[in-house]
Amino acid sequence: MDAPWHMMGGNVVVKNTFLHATTSAGARRRASSYPRDNCVIPAMPCSESSGTGPAFSAEMCGQTSMVLRNIPKSFTRSMLCDLLEEHRCLEEVDFLYLPIRHRDGRCLGYAFINFTTSAAALSFRGHFHHMELPCSLGSCPEGTSLRAGAGPAVVLVVHANTQMQNLEELLAKYTDSPILHPRVPEWLKPILLENGRQVPFPLPTRPVEPPELARWVQRWLQAKFLFQFPVDTVRRARLDAAGPVVYRIARGLKRLFDKSFELVEGGVDRNGKGFSVVACPVARNLVNMDVGAQGAVRRAGGRELEEAIAQLQRHWEPVPVTFVTGGQLSEKVALTLTEIPSTVLRVFQNFQSDEEDRHMALMSWLDRLHDELLSAVRAAGHRTLAMPTLCTGGIGIPVQFVGVAAARSVYRDFLANPADPLRVRICCFEPGHLHMVRAIKDEIVDNFYRPESAEDLVALLQRSNRDGRPPSPNEACRWRPSSSTTLDLGEEFRRPSR
Repeated sequence: MDAPWHMMGGNVVVKNTFLHATTSAGARRRASSYPRDNCVIPAMPCSESSGTGPAFSAEMCGQTSMVLRNIPKSFTRSMLCDLLEEHRCLEEVDFLYLPIRHRDGRCLGYAFINFTTSAAALSFRGHFHHMELPCSLGSCPEGTSLRAGAGPAVVLVVHANTQMQNLEELLAKYTDSPILHPRVPEWLKPILLENGRQVPFPLPTRPVEPPELARWVQRWLQAKFLFQFPVDTVRRARLDAAGPVVYRIARGLKRLFDKSFELVEGGVDRNGKGFSVVACPVARNLVNMDVGAQGAVRRAGGRELEEAIAQLQRHWEPVPVTFVTGGQLSEKVALTLTEIPSTVLRVFQNFQSDEEDRHMALMSWLDRLHDELLSAVRAAGHRTLAMPTLCTGGIGIPVQFVGVAAARSVYRDFLANPADPLRVRICCFEPGHLHMVRAIKDEIVDNFYRPESAEDLVALLQRSNRDGRPPSPNEACRWRPSSSTTLDLGEEFRRPSR
């Protein structure tokens, strides 16, 4: 009875969360719990169990999903990705999920991994089965201690159950799962990979309810980031910071963000002077409609700016951000393509998409628009940027959505580069816009060292409402593409001149 299971000549059946080993003589053994879904692991004779472990039967060779078991509880998803990359397996992986216990943020000891081919899956099993993963080799996060005498973890690799044998079945299981709710932190979710890089997960096919334990997750996040996140941010600004200096720098960085992120009332043509870059919204054809923020910037830049744009029109291939000389206005003008992508238009034109789908599609595009603008300014070597509230004039997108996207992009750029921040000024031409964008900025400053709260879309939109109540999707996403809205939005610039 002390022989290994695969040498007993029977089958190992995962049943009712216990492993039951049945030998040829009818004897049975039990072992520790496993994920609740049943699966059958065929045992092989002793002659086939040498080397990297028992081989698998022919009918299971077509499966591409594996379960990695006995993972140290301190492991995170990023650690597992680093481990796979170290052993040159990550490029063959297209799905990875490491379930995390919401109560304390520790993993449950197993992970689901899907490979692009069954050959890659079997190769992974041959390499990782019975591999030792010592927690002491950098896998324990700071503040985690090992039990006295705890040895290395010996991981096991088995096939996933019959409902999760390939990528299609995994996506069917997790696409509409509560774990993919927007309020669940990103590092708790399953991910899709392509050539070792993360790619977007498919959108849910129905409304996703938030998980019941989301409040536990938020409390744990607050407790962790309240101490660790400021330290990480401070050390990006000053690597040798330690002791009381960390606290002083953390307070100083928060004040610096508040000072470098400016909100002013008025047009960008009047408030952009003295900045090295002024953002100018344009359509794909670069035609000057002479209205809105576009008309204001191009009038202020004068003939030199118009000549630069005319020369660019001859050979321009539309890109998110293009720099041209700013003429009389500034050193450079960043021509920012604010044309609505066809992917967003399709969501709004699809009669089956609900308000939440349209809401998320719109925010995803606005986030990307502002991120690309700030990244281009930084990459070009500039450190000051004046910009209007993009897309609120001719396109007519509600200012609270544009304000959230702009503020979150400035916040993310500052956290990534605290030692070299951008000075960003948002010019609010409409009288009511300044109040809303300032409320969003105040919410981010109040939660500066709580990134999950600082980027919480619902809280930011609620803060921007005058009456303080959370907007419903119907109230929040009033914008619709009109019948004249096409991929060339020149006709849409109808607002008064700025």
